[in-house]
Amino acid sequence: MPSDPLAGLRPPTPEPRDEPAPKPPGQRVLPDEASPGGLAIARALLLHTPDRVDSTSWFGRAATWVLLAVWGAWFVVQPWDAESIGQSFLHRPDLVFHEAGHILFGFFGDWVMFAGGSVMQCLVPAVLIGYFVFVQRQPFSAAVCLWWLGQNAVDLAPYIGDARALAMPLVGEWSEEIVSLRAARHDWRNILAPLGWLEHDRSLGAAAGTLGRAVMVGALGWGAALLRLQWSRRDDGFGDR
Repeated sequence: MPSDPLAGLRPPTPEPRDEPAPKPPGQRVLPDEASPGGLAIARALLLHTPDRVDSTSWFGRAATWVLLAVWGAWFVVQPWDAESIGQSFLHRPDLVFHEAGHILFGFFGDWVMFAGGSVMQCLVPAVLIGYFVFVQRQPFSAAVCLWWLGQNAVDLAPYIGDARALAMPLVGEWSEEIVSLRAARHDWRNILAPLGWLEHDRSLGAAAGTLGRAVMVGALGWGAALLRLQWSRRDDGFGDR
């Protein structure tokens, strides 16, 4: 007979488990190493690279990068208040979005309407950056849009700096009577004057030009990093493996 007649009726004794050692007071508990941190998430979004990259697409992106680099160099060497900036090809599509902004924001009062043109001009490329990063997972396209965002800031710089001088011709000035109304129609004069910042128009214009150029250079750096990553995954067998 068994020494303990109730042994078969008792539940099995659980085996002891090793408990993690308690953290010393004041020591920060780090998250699981497998969970991605903010930097890892940003890198995955901004430097996303497919496992295989079509060779033709890669060379197309590289040609686009060269074009933007050459074009960007032209913008960089121009004085921030140069008339040539407003005569560039991109000024025309920029102006379309600018004028659309006046219509869109015109429902919210005069000051917002005047500011809406410049806001819309920069908002369109900014929205496209988010679309290509988070929705399409095409960071190179986002880098192109970032370059365009910087170019828009460069495009606005002479207009900002003209708030007091009023020397820049405005859209729709087809008669001397309308030209005489330039002060009432000039966006940045009507943006800065209510804020008491009119005397800072030149400084703000120069700052916008400098910021825009820095953004354009940063966009080119982002695009170059993506091209380098994609080079090793080209599907023609010539990339580094």
